[in-house]
Amino acid sequence: MPRQAGPAGRNYASTGLRATVGAVRALVVSDTHFGAWTGDDLLRHDWALKRLAPYLEAVDELVMLGDLFDFLFATVPDAFAAADPFFELIAEKMPGKRFVWLAGNHDRHIMARELETLTEEMLATGEDAQTVGPALREHNYFLRFMQRRLPACEVAIEYPFHRIGDVLCCHGHYLDAHVQGSMANRMFTRGLRRVGGVKTHGRTLTIADYEAATAPLTELLYTVAQLPSGTDAQRSLLEDIRRIGRWVRAIASPGREAERLAREVVDRAKSLVRAGGGLEAATSEPVESASEASMNLARVLAPDTPVDRSLHAYAQVAKNLGLTRHHDKLVFAHTHQPLHGVRTTPLEGELTGDVRFWNTGCWIYEPTLGSLESYERYLRIAWPGTAVLVDTQRSEPELVHCLADLNPLSAGAEHLPQGSAQSTYRRAREAGSSFPAPPPATAPPAVPQGASRAGS
Repeated sequence: MPRQAGPAGRNYASTGLRATVGAVRALVVSDTHFGAWTGDDLLRHDWALKRLAPYLEAVDELVMLGDLFDFLFATVPDAFAAADPFFELIAEKMPGKRFVWLAGNHDRHIMARELETLTEEMLATGEDAQTVGPALREHNYFLRFMQRRLPACEVAIEYPFHRIGDVLCCHGHYLDAHVQGSMANRMFTRGLRRVGGVKTHGRTLTIADYEAATAPLTELLYTVAQLPSGTDAQRSLLEDIRRIGRWVRAIASPGREAERLAREVVDRAKSLVRAGGGLEAATSEPVESASEASMNLARVLAPDTPVDRSLHAYAQVAKNLGLTRHHDKLVFAHTHQPLHGVRTTPLEGELTGDVRFWNTGCWIYEPTLGSLESYERYLRIAWPGTAVLVDTQRSEPELVHCLADLNPLSAGAEHLPQGSAQSTYRRAREAGSSFPAPPPATAPPAVPQGASRAGS
């Protein structure tokens, strides 16, 4: 029997959670990263939009579960320009339907700006947040943008949670706080902990704690990206680290001691640019993935990192915030690794009830190209073009794959075919972060039955 929605203690009750109620079919999409120079934001391409279009026609609600824009690696005008075809598609396919946006760590500045304005208005008027807040939300620039671009749609901003029936959705960037990393990176992130005022020992983290942990770095990267040459500076720094990675791999081959020293050098170099968005970030990775397109200045875990690391971390977030007291189906994003109804345990203790997790995956192509093995892991666990379909008249959400037929790795396979693996990998390296062009005559996969009943 579905659990009843309701507050879940002091950490959860004050979030202003709103819900989509009644019979509804919703498509939950995330991590489009419009504007990002770190990869290929696929939904700016017409062929990718055509793959998504049938799903939009078949649902009542589209939920953007964070990182719609990438303000950390693009200017705000460039990010909005890249998203323009996407909003045109929504306007065409979803008149009379609902569009809900939640912030992720790459576009949370929209919410940070609203919070700053809220504080200013409270000081100016002497009113409390409950009185001032609703009026401010109506003047949020992104809400007004959505109202202008999607005049025939109902639009809403929710953060950090959105509920669809008995399914709870959250971007999931809070999990960064629980990903353990190298000593060099822990040294760095302790500075963020001091700046954010977060103390983790001896008590449970709250939403305010998680926000304090993620805000300093994301706001710093946002500020840099908005400078006249900010993204150029980011690219230059990343290329410097890639050169270090290539040099390290060259000297690592003679023996184990050299390899150990090489990994230490790479970790130290990476700690300068891969601090992540949380308290402790992961930078200790194999030398093979120390460079190339797997490097991202704000990523805690590379997309080819084993799924268990992020899954255990998000389970810890769910436990700390009391999310599982009232929900046993949790949808999150952030990791770019699609998941369907998996079970796990938090890093500490147990979850309440039989909780399962779904992850929306992503719509940005950022392959890990340090080795054939890392590339195959990426194809296996982080291939883009996925979403989660939530139908309140069905027993559970469904992970849908819009680009699965374009994956060089066959469904269920562990490795590329032996005869063509090296050539496939070589072509991927030559293309870099550009998505291989799909065959012009390729038809999109059929829309799942759960979605096709919309409008019936």
